[in-house]
Amino acid sequence: MVTGIPFACIFHIALLHLWSNSGVAALPHGLRSTEGTSRRTDVGYDIPIMTKKARSTGSRNRRRGNASGSVGLGNNVDLLYTVPIEVGNNVFAVNLDTGSSDLWVVSDTCRRGACSGARTARYPQSSVPSGGANVNMTYGDSTTGTFASGAVGLDTATIAGVSMNQQAFGVVNDTSNFLVQFEAAGIFGLSFPAASRVQQAVVTRNSGPIDTTDKFIESTYTSGPLLPRIAMSGALELPMFTVQFQRNTIDVGGEGLLTLGKLPDGVDNSSLTWVPVRPYSVAEGGMDPPSWAPNEVYLVRQSLKS
Repeated sequence: MVTGIPFACIFHIALLHLWSNSGVAALPHGLRSTEGTSRRTDVGYDIPIMTKKARSTGSRNRRRGNASGSVGLGNNVDLLYTVPIEVGNNVFAVNLDTGSSDLWVVSDTCRRGACSGARTARYPQSSVPSGGANVNMTYGDSTTGTFASGAVGLDTATIAGVSMNQQAFGVVNDTSNFLVQFEAAGIFGLSFPAASRVQQAVVTRNSGPIDTTDKFIESTYTSGPLLPRIAMSGALELPMFTVQFQRNTIDVGGEGLLTLGKLPDGVDNSSLTWVPVRPYSVAEGGMDPPSWAPNEVYLVRQSLKS
């Protein structure tokens, strides 16, 4: 976490760089969609964040510097912050979530619950491999919580011109999360891979119950969430990303930026205040360390055995 930027909120999370370059296909630097344009810089990648508001009455384009995006107009406070991600041959606007780890999009078979009447892009269920893993993801985003469940898909996922082949993600056919009612096609989780339900589902399907931390960690390179896999691939100048939400005035939707591999343009490391994150020992409910690093302590308070 970093602080010290006036009129903006920036979250910064470092991703561990564990393996060498593999499985990355370079795409054109400009990944364009109907909602925004990503931009590659000399040392990293910038992706505009689009704001979704409830009861939107229209949209207009705003431009700040070299980044542009669509800003919804409405009477309610900001509801969603989305970025465009290409999965297979389709581009989806997915909501950023710092409290979960998984990428998921709704399928074209999701018709009940929150999907009923939703006007959002959908992933074809026919593209999901048969006999694969299923996943159920739960969220604490309301008084009762919400869920999203479906199959695990494998496809090429692209963000900011960086493409990961055989990316595991949720193809949701049932959800109570009403973000899909506001034209977001799913969620892009930014948290640590230890919290990934998709990765757990894939590992359990392929290798049986997860009885050691080794099995889970070793699978992150092939079955982990999108951002950790990108960081492991060596595609980034630095194994990090930032999320910046602009708030220049009180009543402006504003632009935001998801930056991969570097700090945002105009933000110098010396202007930031860095604070340590809290690791959890096994006795405190943290994950067991792997056999090759018995003294490792993790940041996520979650046991993979539970």
